[in-house]
Amino acid sequence: MTLDEEKALEAYKHRKEVCRLVIDKVILTAIIGLFIFGSKWLLEDYKSDLTKQQFLLESRLDAIRDLRQIYAVLHDDLYSIAYGPKENRGQLIGDYQGHIRDFLAIGNKWGALFPDEFDRSLNYHLQIHIAVAQDMVEFTPNQWAFAIDVSRNFDAITRNALWKALDETSPIPKDVFPLEQWTHEKLQKQGPANYYNSNLQKWQAAHNRAVEQVPIPTAP
Repeated sequence: MTLDEEKALEAYKHRKEVCRLVIDKVILTAIIGLFIFGSKWLLEDYKSDLTKQQFLLESRLDAIRDLRQIYAVLHDDLYSIAYGPKENRGQLIGDYQGHIRDFLAIGNKWGALFPDEFDRSLNYHLQIHIAVAQDMVEFTPNQWAFAIDVSRNFDAITRNALWKALDETSPIPKDVFPLEQWTHEKLQKQGPANYYNSNLQKWQAAHNRAVEQVPIPTAP
């Protein structure tokens, strides 16, 4: 091989090596670009999920706050009806009915944020208050203890819903009175008064059993 041929071969090898280096650099740049783009896309997607979760959580917190506030008003209405002057009963019932409509509106506004189970629980409480507000049942001071336990049930289910929104668990205490789990069809057929009375009878039976289980102290 002549000197010129050797130079030409060396030049060819050099060009080939340069081309290889250029190609490697292009491929590496493309890989880095794809990695950066993919990472940015994943980060944006993650941020979007966090934003959605935060919005859902904040909305549920607002819903629980609104529901508990209006329910506290309903509980106060019940107390006024039970213990207030008889001559003011008409006005008290009118206010009570207005607050029930507010409770229904708030429940409808936020209902989609929660599982169906929670929505059914709200409806059970609504039926009990409708029965009293429309004079379908007689509500007297003797039933105030029942109303207190019904309110404790509402407190428990809203606390439970709040903890679930935070991906935590908060079992409803065993001493909380459980409302009857009627189907929508049964509620439509039986009506608020029957639902109220069914729960009242269940509560009275449980209350009587608890009293019977209390040991009677004996004389020393």
